[in-house]
Amino acid sequence: MLHRTGRFVAVQNHRRAGRVQVVHIAVTGGSGKLGRVVVADLLAHGHTVINLDREPPPAGPNSQPEGSRFLRTDLTDHGQVLEALLGVDEHHRHGLDAVVHLGAIPAPGMAPDAATFENNILSTYSVFSVLGPPAMTARSMASMAPGRSPRSSRW
Repeated sequence: MLHRTGRFVAVQNHRRAGRVQVVHIAVTGGSGKLGRVVVADLLAHGHTVINLDREPPPAGPNSQPEGSRFLRTDLTDHGQVLEALLGVDEHHRHGLDAVVHLGAIPAPGMAPDAATFENNILSTYSVFSVLGPPAMTARSMASMAPGRSPRSSRW
């Protein structure tokens, strides 16, 4: 179950008959800085996690946590998102209980403004259009804070 705690949304373990039920969660952008932390925390709480990202996590100490799966997915491609989240290719045997959407260009200036807008809007649209009823009941997303454009004082 997803619970709001301040600015963050936490996934709490489901309990049935005194035991913890595993929650199957997809994390978009799970290879990024925040995504790697979220994936590790979800795994530490006993959940199963599939990381959907364009790039695998970096090698070394910040690599993909053991126990999670990585599936290369272009979140701006609606077909790839549909397959990844609905398990068309059996990426997850148990289906998904929740999605944490972190896949985005996280800050202004990392790419041209138009590319950032296109990537973030298309990826969010693709993920949340697939999550419409009855596919998922739990959703969570993060958003970059609006920044001030160096070319304009309007932001």
